[in-house]
Amino acid sequence: MTALQDITFTLIPKNRPLSRTYFQQLTAPYDGMWETFVHHSPQWEIRTGEEVIGRYAILNKNTLVHFSLDPDFLPLASGVLGRLIPKHELNRAIVSTNDPLMLTACMDHSHYHSVHTLLFHELAPTTVKQPEILQNVTLALAQQSDKHPIVDFCAVNVGGNKGWLDTYLQRLIDRSELFFLQNETEIMGTCEVRKSDTQPPYADVGMIVGEKFRCQGLGAYLLGEAARICGERGLTPICSCEASNHGSRKAIERAGFRSRHRLLEVVLRG
Repeated sequence: MTALQDITFTLIPKNRPLSRTYFQQLTAPYDGMWETFVHHSPQWEIRTGEEVIGRYAILNKNTLVHFSLDPDFLPLASGVLGRLIPKHELNRAIVSTNDPLMLTACMDHSHYHSVHTLLFHELAPTTVKQPEILQNVTLALAQQSDKHPIVDFCAVNVGGNKGWLDTYLQRLIDRSELFFLQNETEIMGTCEVRKSDTQPPYADVGMIVGEKFRCQGLGAYLLGEAARICGERGLTPICSCEASNHGSRKAIERAGFRSRHRLLEVVLRG
């Protein structure tokens, strides 16, 4: 039987996607945005001798965002995490309630925890009424010629570096996953249907509503349309929003989405 002192950690030179085995251990789909954060964060392998038995990832130097072990080594999870906290001077973790192993290990070392993000992966049958301001306005699939106006729209309404937005939106356009509403003078809102490459048949959906068009039902309508497009493409929609974003939560729930899981922010004991 492997002893805790036999466990070693090796930095991975080139990050890899999360494994299919990891996704099979979850009780609900993994949030796509946080999967991206994990993928772009420094990652380490957990080893015993030459055998790789797990992996973890750290965001912004002190935030654990992924922690997994092969099933045969689950009894060591809390002890392994206990070694990682001082090794990396970890002070917090972001963990999903649909990830039993990481959740349990983090609770063993928790000083305090709070709800960070709401995760939605169930969709009740709902008909979202088209807002009156959308008379003569039709949701359109974004083309290459639409990219720069949409980049400007997103930068104004949600912030973010235009260079990053350009790259991100280009990928959506290339994959036919970006849609927008535009009246005679300006873009009113956008929505996206991001098919998961690691968790078929799920797709992350999201929307942005222009500031002057908010509180008029546009958010729920866009999410409803994104869910409809998912259905047409044989996909299952999932989405999320920060717990403090009451406007987004209201729009998501009006579109029929229901939440069973949360992302928790866990303050770790040193």
